[in-house]
Amino acid sequence: MAKHWTAIENQQFIDIMKQYRESIKDQKEAKSIKKITDSFVNDLLLNSVLANRSKQAIYEHITYFDDLLDGISKKENYSKKDGIYFNTERREYKAHHNPLRVWRNASYKS
Repeated sequence: MAKHWTAIENQQFIDIMKQYRESIKDQKEAKSIKKITDSFVNDLLLNSVLANRSKQAIYEHITYFDDLLDGISKKENYSKKDGIYFNTERREYKAHHNPLRVWRNASYKS
């Protein structure tokens, strides 16, 4: 079973989200967004709070948190414990969802 993300770990993503979103907002191709996301992931890996997390886990969590904070989809489609973050930090631009998000269930996209 996957290890739950702590509030301290989640705060690392909240702290960089504005800068992350600013970096990807004008990108049209998923390849460009992935390159930027990989750069943020590599920076987050240097954070001692996230030292026990894999690169893939951080990659998936940054895209998940991007949508969660913006309130994309329905609150029920996110982990119950993450509900406190839902729709708390809207994007400054209109977006449907992070195109790199790894969906666990295709029905969550709607």
